[in-house]
Amino acid sequence: MKKENLFFLFLILCLLFLADSSGWTMNRTEDFIPGEVQVAPTPTRVRVNSRATRPALKKKPLISSPTSPAKPGSLPAFLVCDGEKGLFRVIGKEGRRIPIFAGSGIRDVQPQKDGSYLVTGGPGIVSLLEKEGKSWRQAWTWEELNLPCVENAVAAEWNWNGRPSKIFVSDCTTNRLFLASAESKKSRIRWEMSMPAPPQRVSLCGDSGRLLLSLRVDPRSQGLGEPPQVAEIDWKDSEVVWSLDSKDGLTRTQDAVRDRKGRTYVVAGKKAELFCFDIEKKLLWQTPLKRTSDAKYSLSLFGAGAAEKLLVCARPSSNKVEKDRVKGVLGIYGVDLSTGAILFFEKDAAGDWRAPSNLVPDESLHVKPRRRS
Repeated sequence: MKKENLFFLFLILCLLFLADSSGWTMNRTEDFIPGEVQVAPTPTRVRVNSRATRPALKKKPLISSPTSPAKPGSLPAFLVCDGEKGLFRVIGKEGRRIPIFAGSGIRDVQPQKDGSYLVTGGPGIVSLLEKEGKSWRQAWTWEELNLPCVENAVAAEWNWNGRPSKIFVSDCTTNRLFLASAESKKSRIRWEMSMPAPPQRVSLCGDSGRLLLSLRVDPRSQGLGEPPQVAEIDWKDSEVVWSLDSKDGLTRTQDAVRDRKGRTYVVAGKKAELFCFDIEKKLLWQTPLKRTSDAKYSLSLFGAGAAEKLLVCARPSSNKVEKDRVKGVLGIYGVDLSTGAILFFEKDAAGDWRAPSNLVPDESLHVKPRRRS
C-alpha cells in the first residue's frame, strides 16, 4: 500500500477519535438496547392527557331525596282536569299546555286504547272525547242520566278497534257501582251493586281484571262490622273477594290501585301516607307524603314492565280561591313500586291552575288497539 494512502487513513482515524472524546457527532443517536425503556428528558411544559388523568365521576344515586324536583324526562305527558277551565294535556317538564276540552265540572279522565278520553264530570256527566282533525268532539254523553254525584268512570271492555264498550261508574248519589254500555247516548244500566259507604275512585286490578274500589269510611264507625276501606269486587258474582280496613292500619283512605304483580297501593291517613300490601295483606312498605300532607290524593300507574312507577297527584283540599287560584299545592310524586322511595316531587306542576281536580298520566298514545283478524 502506498505511503500516501496510509497517511490519509491514519488521519481519518485520528479525527474520529478526537470527535468521539469531545461528545460531538453528526446525526448521531443514542445507542438503543432492545427490551429497555427509553426515558425522555423532562421538558419544561408537559401536555397532559386530560381524559386519562381526569378523576372518576361520582355516580348519581338511583333514588332522589323527597325534596328533589323532577328531573327532565322523569315526568310523563299528563292530563289535568281543571274544574273551571276544562281538560288539558301537558307535555312533560316544560309544561306546554294543549287544550282538549273546555268546560267546567270535569273531575276525572281515563285515556283509552284508541287515543280517545273517557271523561267524568262536566255537562255530559260521563262522555267520550275523540279527535276529529285538529279538534276534539264528544262521541257520546250520558246527559240523559240523572247522576249528580259521579266520582269516576273506568272502561272495562273494548271493541276490536280499542273503543270502550262497557263502563263501570262509581256513583256516590246512591252509594253504588254500576255497569252501563258505552255505545250510544241512550245508555242503559246492565248491572249495579250497593255499597255500605260512599264510593270513591274505582279502577281495574292489574292482576285479576276485577274492580278495585276505595270507600269513604267515617273514622267514628271503625270497629265491629265496619265497612271496608278498599275492596276488590267480582262484579260477575256481585261479591267482595278481598278487602282492607282499619285492622290493616288504614284510616281515611282516599284512593287505591293494584298492579300486575298483585300489589295494592293505598293512600290513607290523616297526615297522608302511602301503603303497599301484597295479596296476603302483608304490609311491604310505608312512605309518608310530608310535602303535601293536607291535600287530596289520587293514584295512577304509568310506564311498563320494570320501568312502571306510581304517580301520586296531590291537589288542594280546599276550594278557597286566592288571587285567581286555589290556595294550596298541586304536587306530583313519582314513587318506586318495590321500595316506596320517592323518586321525584314536582310542586305546582305545569304552573298555576285555578281549580285542579285530578291529574293522570296520558299513555293512550303508547297503546295500540287490536286489529280485526
